[in-house]
Amino acid sequence: MKEFEASRLSEGNKIMPNKISIDDFGVTLKIPGAFSGKEKTLSFREISSVKIDSPMIGFSTVTFNTLGWDDLVAKGFSKEDAQEIKQLVQQGISGARSGGGQSGGGNFSNPQVIVQQTPKTAEQILAEAEAEKVKHQIEMEKKAARDKADKEFFDSIKKNWKPISIGVIVLIIGISIFSFFKGNAKLDDAKLSQQLEQIEDKVKLAIQSGDKEKALDLANQLVHPSDENMESQKFDAWSGYPKYDEYWSKKREQYKEQIMQLNGSTIIESNQEQPQNKEIRTEPAVEINNNAVSEEVSNVAKIVYYKVQDPDGYSNLRSSPNGEIIKKVYDTETFEVIGTEGKFKKVRLSDGSEGFIHESRIVSAE
Repeated sequence: MKEFEASRLSEGNKIMPNKISIDDFGVTLKIPGAFSGKEKTLSFREISSVKIDSPMIGFSTVTFNTLGWDDLVAKGFSKEDAQEIKQLVQQGISGARSGGGQSGGGNFSNPQVIVQQTPKTAEQILAEAEAEKVKHQIEMEKKAARDKADKEFFDSIKKNWKPISIGVIVLIIGISIFSFFKGNAKLDDAKLSQQLEQIEDKVKLAIQSGDKEKALDLANQLVHPSDENMESQKFDAWSGYPKYDEYWSKKREQYKEQIMQLNGSTIIESNQEQPQNKEIRTEPAVEINNNAVSEEVSNVAKIVYYKVQDPDGYSNLRSSPNGEIIKKVYDTETFEVIGTEGKFKKVRLSDGSEGFIHESRIVSAE
């Protein structure tokens, strides 16, 4: 058997080159992309002729003309190999037509081994050729179906390219806007955290200096601004509460506990003891001017103290109903109610400041 392989430098043969094998009985071709990746064997009786095309520069092409089948073309062989392939095939064709089993002088097999091949009839050759044609037709139909599906897909894209483009642009713009606002929100959170940390430092200094009133006032400022108007707001499942809110609420309570432990009674305790001190004076100290004392006791008895009841532990003191927020009033403070406007109560705090608090956040301190 003599084998020939196409040059890997030729077109289409860099990875899997064409191969031609010639023995005493025929030609075996292995051409990538043809015959479903399998080899194709032709007896010399199935080959009518062989032609070669050798350009001045480049590689030769070998064409096998067959009986009952399309021409088979193998490219990429050197000129010398192409000439030898043609010579050997022509010898084999001559030997087959003259009735011999071997080519006229190829001597491809051991001369001591005699292999007798039963020649195929014309009907067998035509039947095999017809089967190959049917197989080839099926492959072509599958390829046409794939090409049609691809064409329909690209045609749909061409037809709807405007709405698709608009959708992509809108998506890109939406992502850009979301990223922009998210970035700004992070910057705002960072600035807010820095401001609250500065207030925290002042609280620490006030506690170290023993200034309870100043420390308490500063501690009450450790509140996230988004907590304003919380009495009329609910938890937002989309945005939720600001991420620093819980942290600073806990820090505020921790500092208030430290302030409570300072030497002497705290400001909050003194405010809560006011009703007790006034009640102690209800008994006349002396009988002289007893009427004046009784009048004072009567006035004192009319004072009722209230406090804030809110899940957050504080409520907003406003300049008017639904007006500007003055400060935070915590549930540890007591105050007097001195008036009513709609659903808001006008109150007076222990430091003398006055404002309005929603009536749903006020309960008796007793």
